[in-house]
Amino acid sequence: MVMEGVAVRHRWTLAELQEAQRLHQRQSRYGRWMPVTLLTLAGVLVCMEAFLIVRRGTLEGSWGTFGLVAYLVLMVTLLPFMRRWAVRRNHARSVDRDAEIRWQITATSLRNETANSTSETKWAAFNKAVQTPGGLLLYPQPRLFYWLPRHGFETEEGFETVIAWAREHIKDFRAVRW
Repeated sequence: MVMEGVAVRHRWTLAELQEAQRLHQRQSRYGRWMPVTLLTLAGVLVCMEAFLIVRRGTLEGSWGTFGLVAYLVLMVTLLPFMRRWAVRRNHARSVDRDAEIRWQITATSLRNETANSTSETKWAAFNKAVQTPGGLLLYPQPRLFYWLPRHGFETEEGFETVIAWAREHIKDFRAVRW
């Protein structure tokens, strides 16, 4: 079936998945605020425990709090490594790893095709879109996204056309510069 519109082609490599996941984490509330929240909680616990140590005049009974603070700091430190590990693991298990993904995008819908699947989605199915310098993230659900990398477009005009359609059809459209 031949459709008019904009064509996008790219390979779903590990590097491509990591870039898309990095951009998703960067703009999601969870990815942005989790480390700040955990470190703030650790700071509050340290301040409370310091007050109690001064009041009691001893470190006795403080080791549980210090253990919790150490755990929170360790989690913040390890979170990026855990995310990268999960992305690598999921990519290795994916049936579409390293497959070519072909998109045909029109003013009314997006058609996605790989060696294992084909799907068509109307613009109205997307709740949110985030334009980044590297491409476009399209969200049918808050934690599920489609990645259209800029380098996959045949022309820059094609990328701009898809951006215009996304702006027209998706209420929550954001353009970011990171």
